[in-house]
Amino acid sequence: MSVASKRQAGFWLPSASLGKALLLSLLLAALTFGAAFIRPETNWDALTYSALAKEFRGEEGHLTAYREMKERVAPEIYAAFTAGPYREKMEQDGAYFAANLPFYASKPAYIAAIGLIGGIAGSDFWAMSFVSGLSTALAIIISFFAARMLLPADKLLIVPIAWVVGLGLKIATLFTPDAMAICLQMLFLLVWLKRKDGPVQMALLVAVAMAWVATRANALLFIVILCFVETVLDRFARATLIRTAALVAGALAVYLAVVKATGNHGQLVLFNFVFVDKPDGLAFPNSAFLPVDYLRAIVFGLFEAVTGYPEFILCALALCWLVLQLGQPLLRGEEPADHETLVLAAAMLLALGAHFALYPAAWERFFVGYYVTTILLLARTLIGAPPLLRAG
Repeated sequence: MSVASKRQAGFWLPSASLGKALLLSLLLAALTFGAAFIRPETNWDALTYSALAKEFRGEEGHLTAYREMKERVAPEIYAAFTAGPYREKMEQDGAYFAANLPFYASKPAYIAAIGLIGGIAGSDFWAMSFVSGLSTALAIIISFFAARMLLPADKLLIVPIAWVVGLGLKIATLFTPDAMAICLQMLFLLVWLKRKDGPVQMALLVAVAMAWVATRANALLFIVILCFVETVLDRFARATLIRTAALVAGALAVYLAVVKATGNHGQLVLFNFVFVDKPDGLAFPNSAFLPVDYLRAIVFGLFEAVTGYPEFILCALALCWLVLQLGQPLLRGEEPADHETLVLAAAMLLALGAHFALYPAAWERFFVGYYVTTILLLARTLIGAPPLLRAG
């Protein structure tokens, strides 16, 4: 019996017909979309995104955003949004607010979406609920079709389970760019799995990558690392070099355009190393490297991950296992049996580490896309699914 068949015989996954799995995934997507409006989680960042959306439409942003937020939330919540040195000054000092906006303006695709939809609907906060809810619902549906390429048709019940276990449902209720970024991450995964080396397919992959970076700059980390891992494991094959060069060039072009437009270098350069430990200490820009504060932030981030976000640690351990398991043939000078899973697992593991090193916070909203994908890759490996057809 082969290793794959041994795993398949020894590991159980819930089974359901393709239609039932799709129906449950669609139902979960619909419930998630509804939750965005029924139980929205109004967060402080919504003030900055509302102001940026108004400025996108050519309106005044600072005073109007605070006024609308005050009308929207309970007095005690608004008091919390204006308490502390940083938040109090952001409310009272328009110049300070404007000086710190570049920290949030590095998500132009999200801001444009909120600006356009908010202008039509008459409320930027409603637009945030709509974008987060729709993006999460679409991400669930897109991940189903990605899973269809990774798993047998009768094992796709793992998709809605992955979104529940991977803490993905809460993302729909947040007033942040995270849901939109995760939706684009799932779309990137789907297109990457289906990719061929023709110009149309390559252009689509590059376009999705550019949109993803325009929604969250940290997508550049994963894209560059993925391209590096794939190029190395493909032994610098010409077709892979062309595809990865185009991907990196497109993603980097968007990143540099955002930097030029906003002055925000994102996580690659700009980081206030006491931000995680002392959020009221944020001041834009702050690119000074303070080793002691950085080490404190790393220690605090690891403590927070272990005590408050164990899913981050579990995801990293699962990816380590996948890389060690699937990479064994490389040690014998052989080709890995499941090349695509190995590439994705290695790239996600390195991207998790790089992201945490640049921004020591294990908050789930940054990593839901990684969690869901890791669960799908684990399921694929444990049941011994057959290798994917290689691009060509």
